[in-house]
Amino acid sequence: MSTNGRSCLNLAGGSFGFSAVWWSPEHWGLLPTSTLSGSSSLSAAFAPKSFSTLKEGVECMTGTGIQFREVLSLDQATKASLVSLLVRVVNDGAAVGFLAPLDPNAAEAYWARLPRTDARLIVASVGGTVVGTAQVHLAGQANGRHRAEIAKVLVDPSWRRQGIGRAIIAQAEEVARSHGRTTLILDTREGDPSNQLYRTSGWREIGRIPEYARSSTGELHATVIYAKWDEPKA
Repeated sequence: MSTNGRSCLNLAGGSFGFSAVWWSPEHWGLLPTSTLSGSSSLSAAFAPKSFSTLKEGVECMTGTGIQFREVLSLDQATKASLVSLLVRVVNDGAAVGFLAPLDPNAAEAYWARLPRTDARLIVASVGGTVVGTAQVHLAGQANGRHRAEIAKVLVDPSWRRQGIGRAIIAQAEEVARSHGRTTLILDTREGDPSNQLYRTSGWREIGRIPEYARSSTGELHATVIYAKWDEPKA
């Protein structure tokens, strides 16, 4: 049976009317959006249940949805959308390595360096509109090729609190595992809502670094380090 490397991520949909997202070497996936709009409780449903192989040519589901792609190279339209997304997220107050107000030229220069073989780029879109993104940074050290860092998890401010961030993280984790990465790390600013998202997605807090990142007001903030790893088999 040919699987073409595809994996299907089954999610606990409950009464929300969705069942799965998936990614492949072409790297896209679908998640129905019929119940997304206006649902602040949907994020609780994005709890991964299991992973299973998907035969070539078979989709996990059909219909209107959120499309996930692992982008191997950026076309101009996607790059422009990511530039706009990064500017909006930073100017909305997110701590993702930039200060507000973010110059679009600086955002464009940033995306011009991506993706790379060691920095996998995941893009989520709805009807051709980019609504979120994340990166998987693959450690290149000889003694660290089982590790990866999840970075730049961004969700358009107008699409937040609808479970998209949780779904993007799940996609990023599966991309990391497809590259043999069993120990994953990430960090986020202390006090941000993302802390609750990571904790409820199975990530463990490892520690905190005080005065790690500066905000646009000049204030220094701590960062919280999270990790997720596969337990050794008995």
